[in-house]
Amino acid sequence: MRERSKVEYRAGDQIHIVITKDFAPIATEFFNFCRENHYNASEVIRSLIARWLEEQKEFKKAYEIMKRSRGAVKSAAREYEKAIIYEGR
Repeated sequence: MRERSKVEYRAGDQIHIVITKDFAPIATEFFNFCRENHYNASEVIRSLIARWLEEQKEFKKAYEIMKRSRGAVKSAAREYEKAIIYEGR
C-alpha cells in the first residue's frame, strides 16, 4: 500500500466526512441534537478531534515507556539467569 503524503491544512479549509450506512443514524442524531440545543456542530467536532489527538499522543508516549521498561526487565532477568547459572558451576 502506498503511503499518503502529508497534508497541511489552513484556516478556512474544509474537511469532508463520508456518512456510512452504519453511521447515518448517529450522524443524524448528533446534528439534530446540536441544532436543538444550540451547539455549533463544527466546534464540537473540532474540540473532539483535538481531545482525541492529545489522548492518542499520551497513549503512544505511555506505550513507548512501557516497551522500554519491558526491555529493561527482560535484560535484567537474563543477567540474573546468567548469574545463577554461573554460580551453579
